[in-house]
Amino acid sequence: MRVRRVCMGLAAGMLLAAMAGGLARMGWGAGPVPARSLAGMHGALMVNGFLGTLITLERAVGAGRPWALAAPVLAALSGVLSLWPRGQPLAPAAAWGAGLVATAVLGALWRRHRQLPVLWLAAAAGAWTAGNGLWAAGLPLARVVGWWVAFLVVTIAAERLELARIARPSPKARRTLTLALAVLAGGLVASSWGATWGLRVSGAAWAALGLWLARYDVAWRSRRLGGFARYSAAALLLGYGWLVAGAGLWMAAASRWGAGPLYDAMLHALLLGFVMSMIFAHAPILLPALTGVAVPFVRGFYLPLAALHASTAWRVVADLMAAWGPAAPAGAAMRPWSGLANVAAVLTFGAVLLRAVRLQGHTAGQASRPLSTPGQPAGSGAVPAGTPAPPSGRTGFPPLPG
Repeated sequence: MRVRRVCMGLAAGMLLAAMAGGLARMGWGAGPVPARSLAGMHGALMVNGFLGTLITLERAVGAGRPWALAAPVLAALSGVLSLWPRGQPLAPAAAWGAGLVATAVLGALWRRHRQLPVLWLAAAAGAWTAGNGLWAAGLPLARVVGWWVAFLVVTIAAERLELARIARPSPKARRTLTLALAVLAGGLVASSWGATWGLRVSGAAWAALGLWLARYDVAWRSRRLGGFARYSAAALLLGYGWLVAGAGLWMAAASRWGAGPLYDAMLHALLLGFVMSMIFAHAPILLPALTGVAVPFVRGFYLPLAALHASTAWRVVADLMAAWGPAAPAGAAMRPWSGLANVAAVLTFGAVLLRAVRLQGHTAGQASRPLSTPGQPAGSGAVPAGTPAPPSGRTGFPPLPG
């Protein structure tokens, strides 16, 4: 439990540092750590230090084996090294090691439980390992970012399957999904070596994956329920829309890859509009799985969700304006404020989450009552839509054998 808490604390610190780096890139101050250092490591801090630590910690808890904790420890170490100028050259190696351990954990799980979600999770960990390996080999981040995005997007898709929230697809639908993932892998390999057509191919695969998820996710039905079920459905469906939109921007940015407002629009449509929306939807499940602390539903969760999507739309519009000559000055003036609004949305979500946890503790102190079932009306103490996480972690699969 102590390792879990340390890793979660470090992940939270990496999130704050990553947001400070993002603001520094847009012209705002960056706090006590040199702005230039934070700005240059913004993506690495977010993907490896924050998300990589939490995702691998969740899997390590589910695996039930002490050695699996090496993955979140190395991911957190990568984030810490990214904050230290002298340690930054070692950060890619630590992140690569985290990916290797995570892939080994999921590979062992796949050999024991040959289920589609496990295969997706293993593929996602493999993409993360490949991206961090390319980063460690000295390739520029523009050649690495596709693998990082694949790690996050495919992991989230696997989570939807694992939590039994996707309607059972037909064999034809499964073949379509397999084809989309194969096309994505081919596009990422080609784009890693600078092929513009590879970027367009992988962008088309992102669009196909987004449409597939939107088609088969039961969020369309759970949006009619109350409490966390409706809130989660809203976050999911909005996120799928951003995944498809980000895929279109991915293809549009292929000829100007690596820098500029169009590239920024593409990245943040995916990483804010899709990935962060998925975090907002799943955090009330992840927190109980890792800490044992229940999270009741409060209507306040809708405030940061609305702020996230509004500020992401603002940022994408500002980027597109900045990329278009006549509107470039207005777009450039809007961009820093949209970034500040993005950070405010994330911080507001954290505040609402902490308030909900405190509310749960206060209620438990007054009276002992069981948590209600998913889909109850707003204001209930239900865990989010779907089956509550088992004690071993969020994974629906048995722990690895000794």
